Amino acid sequence: MAEIGLLEKGKPSKKNEKQIGEHEILVDLKIMDAGQYEAGESFEAGAQMTTVLGVSDLATIADCIKCAGQDHEVFVDLICVQDLPKRVDQLRQIGATPLRVHVGVDQQAFGLTTLAALQELKTLGPDMTISVAGGIHETPIQDYIQLKPDIVSVGSGITHAPDPQKTAHALAQAIRNGDCTWRKQMPNHTSCFHDVLSVQTILDSILEELETMTQAIDPSQLEQALSCLQNVFDEHKIFLAGAGRSGLVASLFANRLVHLGFRVNRVDEITAGPISKDDLLIVISGSGKTTSLLAMVENAKFAGAHLLLITLNLASPMAQEASCIVLPGSTSWIKTMTSNRSSRSVLALSNWPFWFVRRLSVL
Repeated sequence: MAEIGLLEKGKPSKKNEKQIGEHEILVDLKIMDAGQYEAGESFEAGAQMTTVLGVSDLATIADCIKCAGQDHEVFVDLICVQDLPKRVDQLRQIGATPLRVHVGVDQQAFGLTTLAALQELKTLGPDMTISVAGGIHETPIQDYIQLKPDIVSVGSGITHAPDPQKTAHALAQAIRNGDCTWRKQMPNHTSCFHDVLSVQTILDSILEELETMTQAIDPSQLEQALSCLQNVFDEHKIFLAGAGRSGLVASLFANRLVHLGFRVNRVDEITAGPISKDDLLIVISGSGKTTSLLAMVENAKFAGAHLLLITLNLASPMAQEASCIVLPGSTSWIKTMTSNRSSRSVLALSNWPFWFVRRLSVL
């Protein structure tokens, strides 16, 4: 047991899922609906992690993630997902991680393998935490390890082995040698850092990233965006929109603008009025192609409003409609940051509002 990182319970039970020693419990519920309720019951029963099906509605997956918060984890199981690139892009936009590559028993009977699914997923980008499960045994484990998944789950490969304990030790050793190091030396939940880091080290890293991002922004883009804000100060309204964590940044910026005297609404607020000619819509979207936000942009342009877009994608549909664009950092910088961890792109999108607040406060 000492070599195992976490324990998974496959039964669809949500009661009495207690941590065993230092090992966390993942309950494989494969949630399909009522995400917040189902995930909540599992966590309340003592599980640290659960799973939601990737074919579920995005709202269900987002509710599971919201329920998990900072103290729990939700794995998005990609079993039976037909268009993997499209779905992975959608899951990225709502901050879903880890993603679980999974080929079920019935699919394995028709010759499908988890290894092939893992190979496909790895081609979609390095900025994902990936779990792999289904049909993994001791003999082909090296084929999986070469693709460097972050988490490897083995069920029947252990329980159906002649000597389960010996097999579990052999698999754990192979995984360790292959440097699948998610939560290495971290038996209790922390986050997906690969080493044990002090709080000060983490804070220093965050501050360094923010400083680097600030220096990389094109000042002319910020000045143009500032001009857009000043133009609507007296007579027009500002609307802000974003999805997932970008939406949280939009709410923060909206609050600061209210303090400075602007007439501000979040688009999704029930009290928000209609957008009118020469109003300003500020959208924060890394991809620049989130469907719900794109519909807001089209409505705003039809009404004659202006669009200020904060994005990482200058070739996106939203960028084609924008009156003003802020790109958080140069292209090479973005690629360097996002290759390490997708959440760093959120840092890029979230730091620029403080520059505006400082500038507006002194005008």
